[in-house]
Amino acid sequence: MLVSRLHTWGTTVEIEETARPAAAPDGEAVVAVEAAAVTHLDLTVMSGTFAYRPELPFTPARPAPARCSRATRRSWASGC
Repeated sequence: MLVSRLHTWGTTVEIEETARPAAAPDGEAVVAVEAAAVTHLDLTVMSGTFAYRPELPFTPARPAPARCSRATRRSWASGC
């Protein structure tokens, strides 16, 4: 599975290969992202100058249309 991750503030994302998530933890769902948009907010956060600095590595790109892959019984994704 390919993921985009930011490892250092003020740089570009790196496309990395990683293992697919095994199963969704109770109450969560695993989704397969079909496409993702990198927005102005993502670019500002990636610069490292924005007040909100998420923990690194950071995966930008919201919103992202996706389809449900796996979900647990107590998941919000009832159609999975």
